[in-house]
Amino acid sequence: ISPYHPALLSEEALLLSGLGHFDEALVSFQKLLQTDPENRDARNGSAICLQKLGRRNEARPIFDELVAQYPDFAYLQYNRGTLLNELYDYRGALDCFDRAIALQPDVAEMHNNRGHALRRLHHLPQALAAYDRALSLDPHDPRYHYNRALVLQEMGDPGTALAGLETALRRAPGNVDFLYASATALDAL
Repeated sequence: ISPYHPALLSEEALLLSGLGHFDEALVSFQKLLQTDPENRDARNGSAICLQKLGRRNEARPIFDELVAQYPDFAYLQYNRGTLLNELYDYRGALDCFDRAIALQPDVAEMHNNRGHALRRLHHLPQALAAYDRALSLDPHDPRYHYNRALVLQEMGDPGTALAGLETALRRAPGNVDFLYASATALDAL
């Protein structure tokens, strides 16, 4: 099999991306797109690599095209939402997360990122509900406990926030963000 065979290029790109080698993965995705310009997964992979490399303005039109072409593919909606969150378009991100969740309601990370957008829009009760849903789907992820605690702190409930931060720290000891938030919650008591 040729090293430029689409299956090998796809496998190589996914492996490199999974290892965090986004420059190299992008090159592999681009080679794959030369053989199959409409390959949805390669286009999505390219956009994710561009996003990870900080080239968000190059990633956005790719995600926009993919979502327009495949509106019922939850992970494309989700990926576009994460990009819009990074571009401070929280209303656009929320719309994408809502669409993704409507298509695939049992993915904790989608609810977690929906919570981020809602928190940035200062819709704290709805953000709390989104983090609660993420925790109901995956109670072991310390980030969900941390994010929920931040909202509780912002809502004026440092005691409950501290309990969530303690859970997050038990699951990820030494996490600097979790430690700082715990100190802040203690100061507020």
